[in-house]
This record gives sequence, structure tokens and C-alpha cells, in this order.
Amino acid sequence: MCYNCHLAAHGKNNNLGYENRNIAGGRPIRHLPEGYENIINDYLHGIYGCKKCKELLGFTKGMKLTESVEFMQYLEKMGVKEYKNTYDVVFCKKNRVNPVDPNKIVAWIEFNNGLTYKMRASGSSETILKSTKDKI
Repeated sequence: MCYNCHLAAHGKNNNLGYENRNIAGGRPIRHLPEGYENIINDYLHGIYGCKKCKELLGFTKGMKLTESVEFMQYLEKMGVKEYKNTYDVVFCKKNRVNPVDPNKIVAWIEFNNGLTYKMRASGSSETILKSTKDKI
């Protein structure tokens, strides 16, 4: 890469000889699908795991869901203090040989107001008004 192109790539002023330079530079903006908040909500409630959630949102394998700006904004908007989703671990191929305990907690959410929501492997849910959680 020549000197002028190198400067242009880093957004420097001297970009002579490089006419088609993108003013904004950088990577293109990622656009999430419509209804992405419903996808994140389903993930938090243990309907599916992180792998499926990232697939539906269009994230690559290397991207972390928890580092997404939209994900963090959603948690803040909904008042989520703490959450855990072990869906991928509970329903992995290794555990499919043995039947999964229907009372196993696959996800829980603790909100800022002290409300805790637990989702079990059988699909049943439980809401607790004080902030207690079982070991997962």
C-alpha cells in the first residue's frame, strides 16, 4: 500500500491520489432485523439459547451477544439487574443421551425491583417477588 493510501485508510488529511475515499471510513453499520427486541426477550426467558439468538440477530460466531450495544440497551430499558441462560448447556448433544430433568432451571432473570423470573426445562415458569435464585 502506498503512503497516500495508508494515510487515507487511517483517516489522515493527506489523501492525494486516492479519490474514492469513504469520508466516514470504517466498517459498515450492522442493521438488526425488525422485532429484535422480541428475539432478545425470548433468549432471556430461556426459549432458546445464545447460539440460536445470535443466528436470528445475524451475528457472526465471533461476536458476543453481551457486547452488543442493542442488547445492553435492552437490558437497561427493561430494568434487568442480572440474568443467566444455560439453554445451550442443558440441551447440548452430550446431554441429549440422558433425559433432561424437567425441573432443571434453564434461565432466570432478576429485575431491579427484586422480581425474579425462572424458566424450567419443561417450559414452565415461576415468578418470585424476592430476589433469590437457585444454583443452575
